[in-house]
Amino acid sequence: MNVLRRHMAPASWQSHTCTRRCLWRHRPSHWSRQWMPGVELDRGPALVTEKAVVPWQTTYKYLIHKLIRQGHLKPAFEVLGLMKSHGYPPFVDPFIPHISKSGTVDDALGFLNATSLRGLPSRIVYVRLFQALFKEERHEVAQQLLSQSPASIQNHADIRDIFNKLEEPVAAALAEG
Repeated sequence: MNVLRRHMAPASWQSHTCTRRCLWRHRPSHWSRQWMPGVELDRGPALVTEKAVVPWQTTYKYLIHKLIRQGHLKPAFEVLGLMKSHGYPPFVDPFIPHISKSGTVDDALGFLNATSLRGLPSRIVYVRLFQALFKEERHEVAQQLLSQSPASIQNHADIRDIFNKLEEPVAAALAEG
């Protein structure tokens, strides 16, 4: 429990206890290896809900990064939901490259649903995901994702521009050939 107390923020921030000045000033190498010794990473979300602790934003980021790196997307989505429920902004940076390289349409939809706020999809996240998919030349996945996206996303100017840039070379090749 001492490790939890030192490396996770208590529910009331005033009663913060730490062996050093403050956790956010510690180097990640100091606490990341000791986050929860002897606990598997995919058990992290269950421990947070069972023990009613509020991890620091950096702890969430580290846990999400490690889960994605090990290929555990579903638990990473759960951690992202916990992160949002504790008032932190969603951490999308490691999801986008992973999904753009090896993810499926279902993975992308799960990620986009996890990042939506109050049921509204984040257009910026959609734009970043579509750009990454086109950069990795996964056009079919991008087309399928667009077809399953809400109409407000399909008709958004930035997203239409991304798909129009793809269609311009195809139309030019058809006109020449």
